[in-house]
Amino acid sequence: MQSGQKQIDIDFTLPSPWDGYRRKMQEASQRPTDEVLVAAFAAHRINGGYHKTNIYENVTTPHGDELCLIKKQANKLLVANHLMGKGDPLEILLEDVDMVEKAREHFKKYTLRSLGGQTSGLNEFEQNVYSCMLAETVGKNEYGIVSYIPALMDRELNDKMLKKTLKKDYSESQHQGKVKDKLTVVATIINKKFLSSWNRYVYQIGDGQNLYSFWHASGALNINDTYEFDARVKAHGIVYGRNEAETQLNYVKFRSVR
Repeated sequence: MQSGQKQIDIDFTLPSPWDGYRRKMQEASQRPTDEVLVAAFAAHRINGGYHKTNIYENVTTPHGDELCLIKKQANKLLVANHLMGKGDPLEILLEDVDMVEKAREHFKKYTLRSLGGQTSGLNEFEQNVYSCMLAETVGKNEYGIVSYIPALMDRELNDKMLKKTLKKDYSESQHQGKVKDKLTVVATIINKKFLSSWNRYVYQIGDGQNLYSFWHASGALNINDTYEFDARVKAHGIVYGRNEAETQLNYVKFRSVR
């Protein structure tokens, strides 16, 4: 410090002038949990599932300009904008309202699991979901969690049905063909997962006796729909986390069976 300059002491214990603003904004974003859930189910229906981030598409204008436009907004953004009055509101249908009651019934199981130990208890994300479901109101910081609840519910219900299907129909599944063999099989989609890190879908299909799986860029195939598949045998394995034999395929082509 130069001679003659006066030192100024700042009391860093004083509250930031932004604290009150942040608190008011958080209070303003508080909404009844059921209202946020209804918006979450509407966004899930409109988007045809859950999107963590915006989905973009490149388009060319009549003048030849290349534009990158938002094809689908992230679910949490749809929910937040709807609740905060930004842009066009979501179209809320009676089925969205009905799904809230179904969700509350579905997540009752978390009450018992919350009392479990390391193997049967809730993980950190499930604890956050459980906290939101118990709360009377949630704020903007929780909109993202609530927006994922419809997808989580779908996944858990599908996993439950998948386990029943595998146990009932595919306990005697056998590997088909030899590696690199061509095969044609008529089979039904019994499971479908999108892996964002690979930007690919993983499908599990069954012909009523034997199980197959493959990766594909297309998400057009829907669970319970039946197709005729032409493919090559990539490998012989077992269902992840289970014991059923599964024939892994690649170079897959498919067509609908009517």
